[in-house]
Amino acid sequence: MMNVRNLATGLAFLALLAAGCKKDTAESATAPLAQTFSGKDDELSRLAQLAQAAARSNDVETAVVALQDLRYRPNLTAEQLTAVQDSLATLQTQLAAAAERGDPIALHAIELLRQGKRR
Repeated sequence: MMNVRNLATGLAFLALLAAGCKKDTAESATAPLAQTFSGKDDELSRLAQLAQAAARSNDVETAVVALQDLRYRPNLTAEQLTAVQDSLATLQTQLAAAAERGDPIALHAIELLRQGKRR
């Protein structure tokens, strides 16, 4: 089941990046996190902030790793999990688009997703 979920996540991520992998697009992908994790000072909020900062700087790989880490945290609320999954799906779509254009960073990120590696 985990492999199917990872594959689906990877494909969604690829599709998102195919859409553009532009700074404003990647940043908008993580917008749901701002509302869901705002006002909290805990590890979950710090991971969400890391994903947002990485997306703002177009560091899609770091954003994805942070989002994947968040996704598997058992103490997420339903709203937080939805925000994380939505952000991850949007980023994956952007990654797919960029990889389709031959973007080496996107291709590397896809390979990491396939291997299931984390930083």
